[in-house]
Amino acid sequence: MHDPVKPDPSCAVDVCSVAIGVLDDGCGNTLLSLCPPGSRLGGRWEFPGGKIEPGESPYAALCRELREETGIRVKRAFPLLQVPHEYPGLRVLLHVWRVWDWNGVPTPRCSETVRWTPISELASFDLPAANRGIVNALRLPSLCAVTPALSPERFSTFRAMLEDCLQAGLRLVYLRAPALPTADYRHLAKALEERCRLHGALLLLDSYHEDLVATGIGDGLHLSGKRLDGVSTRPLTSDRWVGASCHDPEQIVRAGRRGCDYILLSPVCRTVSHPDAAPLGWRRFSEWVAQSPLPVYALGGMRPDDLGRARDRGAQGIAMHNGLWSSGDPAGQVRRCLACTSRDTNRMNEA
Repeated sequence: MHDPVKPDPSCAVDVCSVAIGVLDDGCGNTLLSLCPPGSRLGGRWEFPGGKIEPGESPYAALCRELREETGIRVKRAFPLLQVPHEYPGLRVLLHVWRVWDWNGVPTPRCSETVRWTPISELASFDLPAANRGIVNALRLPSLCAVTPALSPERFSTFRAMLEDCLQAGLRLVYLRAPALPTADYRHLAKALEERCRLHGALLLLDSYHEDLVATGIGDGLHLSGKRLDGVSTRPLTSDRWVGASCHDPEQIVRAGRRGCDYILLSPVCRTVSHPDAAPLGWRRFSEWVAQSPLPVYALGGMRPDDLGRARDRGAQGIAMHNGLWSSGDPAGQVRRCLACTSRDTNRMNEA
């Protein structure tokens, strides 16, 4: 098992911890502020926030910065993710919070302007490089479904199960079927794509069949750990999704440098499919997630009740495989995950 990657002090001359607030108006919009001229990021849009002072908690800094920058008083906020990032001469650690409730109307104090922006349009903005992981986290759901091993004889049954899950609220599907012949995989992918798009869900194809992505099938590509190790650049343009399977901190760093959008980190717990693989455990998982600039899903032995544990440790959510499809009630598992997400918001920090 690998130890967490230690930062190289020669890579940056300063380390800065920053509290960032992602305001959610409940209608799919978030608040951006324009960096003032003369600042390091002058003229670019960013999420409001600022430096955490010595002895100050990230949440206290969030409340202070949003009050100083926009005049609002935070009432409820939930930790979204932590983003480590290196600019030339500066290493930053962004403590990102999703703010659900506040008093007051956001009004610019330290920037030229603030504006409400649809989350769906954030990718078109010239945001600082460190904000890429934040945008992905806002656009991705808390549950990723990894499909089971499939044969053509099971396609019809599986399509019916997936339809039930999509109706229950599933919004991210990774079609993992490396053993399927390309013709069979294409047939299944096209059928699933139709259902996913009808429900507004994303369908990611397996890197074993990545040539199909170039034909326009699916919403992007998920790289196996082996495939991630073999690529030198992001394999798709920014309008398609790219995920990666990671099993150690080196792969997490590599996924960030290759321009991936999210990570499946495994195995967190002992699994039926890989009984000989030593699980990370939640402590090590938390340590590794803290090093990721990208949203991370916990994979390996996951159940709906693990969603809260994963998010408490900085994860985007969980990815389910056997725990979903072998449960006897996959749609019920999806509904339980969504219910856990709802309960999750009730544990938010309150001012």
